Amino acid sequence: MHWQYLQKPHGSRVFQALSRAQKGLSPQASSAGLNIHEEAATHEAIESAYEHGVDISSHKPHRFIPGAIDNADRIYAMTETQKRRVVKEFPNARGKVTPLLESIGAEGDIYDPFGKGLRDYQNCAQQIWVAVDKLATQLQRQEPVRVR
Repeated sequence: MHWQYLQKPHGSRVFQALSRAQKGLSPQASSAGLNIHEEAATHEAIESAYEHGVDISSHKPHRFIPGAIDNADRIYAMTETQKRRVVKEFPNARGKVTPLLESIGAEGDIYDPFGKGLRDYQNCAQQIWVAVDKLATQLQRQEPVRVR
């Protein structure tokens, strides 16, 4: 199985770490962005990911491309707006893309902390960590993952 996370390298790396170490799964996960701000992960992103035991220091952002849709079983957006944009720009993504929080039965969005302080990055990382842990648990139990 292959999952694509929009915007956050933290999400894909956390998912791989949690699903392998704690859940006994071996999926592939990657990240891509709709808007690329930098050529590397920011210091704040690296530090907030490291606090969760995830190393994204070598991460190089890349843009979401049509081929990613064909290769992905599921695509997790951080926000409802991202989901709508992906479906608008890539109609073949319909049915594969869902906001991460929605996929675990929660409401709301995980907002991009780009340009903000370390605390905002830490809050974002914590949201991703909790959501991805729940998602990996759902997958381990073979529970349906919500996609609308």
